[in-house]
Amino acid sequence: MPFPPTGYPFNEGDIIYSAIVDDTIAKIVEHLADTTAVHGITDTSTLITSSALQELVEDYVAAMFNGSQTGVTVAYNDTTGKLTLTVTATGATGPSGGPGATGPSGSTGPAGSIGSTGATGPSGGPTGATGPRGYTGATGATGGLGNTGATGPSGGPTGATGPSGTTGATGPAGTVGATGATGATPSLTQSINAQTGTAYTLVAGDAQKLVTLSNAAAITLTVPQDSDATLPVGTSVDLAQIGAGQVTVVAGTGATLTSPGPTDKTRAQHSKLKVQKITANTWILSGDLAAS
Repeated sequence: MPFPPTGYPFNEGDIIYSAIVDDTIAKIVEHLADTTAVHGITDTSTLITSSALQELVEDYVAAMFNGSQTGVTVAYNDTTGKLTLTVTATGATGPSGGPGATGPSGSTGPAGSIGSTGATGPSGGPTGATGPRGYTGATGATGGLGNTGATGPSGGPTGATGPSGTTGATGPAGTVGATGATGATPSLTQSINAQTGTAYTLVAGDAQKLVTLSNAAAITLTVPQDSDATLPVGTSVDLAQIGAGQVTVVAGTGATLTSPGPTDKTRAQHSKLKVQKITANTWILSGDLAAS
């Protein structure tokens, strides 16, 4: 589009604007044509060339980085105008990379020593079914005669006794034999066992005897149990106090003595008592007993 466009100015306002624009354009043309000033700057003593400005910027930037910084070392080459940055600090460890490809298998190493024998494993499975029966082999030779077996039991029980036969007739009476010799006349006397101590226990030999007891001191007579003296039930023994010592009758260990009482003692010198065995280990006392 040409400037100004055809028909311009379009109104009075446009005339004013056009005058301003024309004046501005005239100033720009004048400035561009002036070779003694730099875009309107008449004093160019402080101006520098682009190459000098580049060197100045490089030196300024190098001064900012010069020396060792935290984690990095800086070196500036003024000839080339380059900065060399060497990183000295180690950053945080990055994430591990994925596993690499599997390398080729190495050669087979030497065989290891034989290990100890393991525990015995379980037995095999269950026994299989019995196979079919084979053919019967040929009969072997007859073996030798075996030993004779034990004798078998006797026959059955003895049969019942048959009925008795009829009693035969009584035979004739035999002759009377000769009369035998007359036996000895039994003794009517009683044997005496005289004791003079202060204690006495009846023995088997005292059966049916008279035991006399004579001592100036008191006397103890003991009737025994069956295991101490073999005296049959019904045996009786008479007792007599001959001396001044009074006789007391007592039961030994395992024996029992009964009496009409009131004591089991002789009443006085020359008193007689009687003990009789009435059952096993039991005796009864009777006779001239003291009242107290």
